[in-house]
Amino acid sequence: MKVDAAAKDQEFTAVIADADGKDFLSYTPVPEDPHDPLPEKVANPQQPEQITSAEVAYLTGLRLDQFKNGLIDPMPYYRRACEIDPGHSAANLQLGYHAMRELRWADAEKFFRAAADRVNRNYTRAKDVEPEYMLALACREQGKYKEAEDLLWRVTWRATHAREAYVELARLACLRGAWDEAETLIDEALDRGAREAKLHVIKAFILRRRGRSTEARRELAAAVACDPLENWGLAERGFLVGAPAEKIVRNELKDRGLRAAQLMETVCDYAGLGAWDEVVALCEAAEALAAREKPVACGAGDRLGVREAVAACASLRSPMFAYMRGWALQHGASRTPRPTRNDEAEKAWQKAAAEPGDYCFPSRPEEYAALAAAATCGADAQQRVPPAANTHYYLGEILWFRDRKDDAIAAWRACVAQKGDHALALRCLGFALSHPGTYFTNTGVPSGVANEEAYGFYLRAMEADPANAHVLLETDELAEKLKIPAAKRRAYLEARRATVDRYDPVLLRLVELFNETRSFDQALEILSSRTFYVWEGGRSLLTVFTDAALGCGVTARARGDNKKAAAFFQRALEYPENLQCAPGASAGVAPQANLFLAECRAAMGDADGARAALQAACAGWNLPGEMNFYRAEALVRLAKMEGRAPDAAAVKTELDALDGAIAQLEKPLPKELHASRKFFAGTSRDEAERANRCQAKYLRGLKAFHEGRLEEAAKLFDEAVAGRPGLVWAAYWRTRCTR
Repeated sequence: MKVDAAAKDQEFTAVIADADGKDFLSYTPVPEDPHDPLPEKVANPQQPEQITSAEVAYLTGLRLDQFKNGLIDPMPYYRRACEIDPGHSAANLQLGYHAMRELRWADAEKFFRAAADRVNRNYTRAKDVEPEYMLALACREQGKYKEAEDLLWRVTWRATHAREAYVELARLACLRGAWDEAETLIDEALDRGAREAKLHVIKAFILRRRGRSTEARRELAAAVACDPLENWGLAERGFLVGAPAEKIVRNELKDRGLRAAQLMETVCDYAGLGAWDEVVALCEAAEALAAREKPVACGAGDRLGVREAVAACASLRSPMFAYMRGWALQHGASRTPRPTRNDEAEKAWQKAAAEPGDYCFPSRPEEYAALAAAATCGADAQQRVPPAANTHYYLGEILWFRDRKDDAIAAWRACVAQKGDHALALRCLGFALSHPGTYFTNTGVPSGVANEEAYGFYLRAMEADPANAHVLLETDELAEKLKIPAAKRRAYLEARRATVDRYDPVLLRLVELFNETRSFDQALEILSSRTFYVWEGGRSLLTVFTDAALGCGVTARARGDNKKAAAFFQRALEYPENLQCAPGASAGVAPQANLFLAECRAAMGDADGARAALQAACAGWNLPGEMNFYRAEALVRLAKMEGRAPDAAAVKTELDALDGAIAQLEKPLPKELHASRKFFAGTSRDEAERANRCQAKYLRGLKAFHEGRLEEAAKLFDEAVAGRPGLVWAAYWRTRCTR
């Protein structure tokens, strides 16, 4: 609906009604109250180098962190705060948190120590002990247990972190096997947080180790009262009653969703207490149960892999259980004699690396420790078998997840150096090398960059796994960024048509390439015979359909078949159900389709039909853009057909709208793009600006064509197509400049 731009919001009401016309929801904008003005709009943050206050820089980064801003990286702001004030406690604390997330314990220690030094200088006992608490955790992860323990005792002096400190002290006591001390410490923690299920489970574990089963049962009952869904307590109850490990695993995972992930959480809980025997028992049970699982038979109908994914959720198949078992054996499970620990661990890791890696996504610090141990065991001079390729692949997965991208790439390179056809690692290298930096627009290129080496890895990944449609999609996306000719890209996809047909997004890219290479009939055949399902971030199928239908019409006209061409132009006005398209508020491509239709009917001698088509081309409204050209053309041709002068004001309105669209396209884009471009459009700011410039040249060419400046129009169309070969209609109007 086109309305007066000066109309007030309060003049409109949106209503949702049922089929009988009964309103059940309506909204009319509320006018602003001059006595109660709206708060100020949130301003975009300054560039870090423009900020001169450490506090402002820190708070800017903190706000980005707190709001989970997906566009702007907070890290440069924390670093800026520390440039201004190297000892800034809060900024160093945040830098330490990010280092811990990346599992960079030594870096985290450095930042936390700087924060702790600031708040404790001049022999002050800090009111806020968070820096010391986090420093203790960083020290513990590096095996500096004595320093960690000393720091945690200092933390217990403040109520804010006393409970957490006593829990960690209890864990350290468990690692030493000091059960009396561990019980005292966990009691201190429970005094400060009795409603936390895990604390009761830890105490039950300690009591079981001390042989006090009755008290342990009471603690497990208390854990259930706190949280009936606490998995760890179910496993501990099984160990308490001496149940076989396989029965423990089955009971713990009954109706619990992601079975392998749930069990791995419990395995890591036990690892945190140094309960290596329990870790080994649970992992062995998981491996045995997984070995007896029936293969998943999803069938050809599982085009999207949904059934396979659901089946994977219910499966215990995961090589990480064998990796964790090897790690526990290396650390000293009681069943393993000390001289043979490394040998037994190596056997477990070799078994893990030989297992299929589908749906294996390690993410926990404990899993990283196990994989790192497996990957470095080959450094031993007595090691006969180097770490397997899969070990490097999984290590790369967790490093990438933890934002250590360079380390992840190194791990994947080690993987493919050992196994050149490792399809998953090859794909990961292709993606990683074409997406440098972070996921943020200010410290990375989330939309990806053109990278020849990455493309080479994608091609190798397709050779290794020809049926992987997702890899094929990413391969063509990168080929487009590399400006590989459309004909070559099309041939590559056509040679893998069975894979293309498995996945709508990659099939859509083939359709677009058919349009771009002027094979409109093949594009239209696909769009007419297949039901496409809307997916998040997917481009409009209607645009591709109308281009194909109009292109078929133009091709038929070139052959002199105006009747067939008219049918195609009529078809471009449809909204096919199989494409899940619906009419929008605007006229869509009706001005273009009807103008072409009028040309066909005029060529067939149907003057009335041509006039009706031109009138239809002028009807409705469109957002400013290329359709204004078709409207202006229709106005002029309709007037000529009726033997009158064109409505100069109406034509000027259309051309002014076209000028407005050109001006908008030529405006520089903001430094931080809208999130939708980052996540869905797949283009960087520079790429988007280049595309806009090409579109602007196309629109300028249309205006020049309308005004009879054909040489200028031809040059503009050539420049537009050179920059964006997919501009089908720029290429078409270029051909008409010579007539």
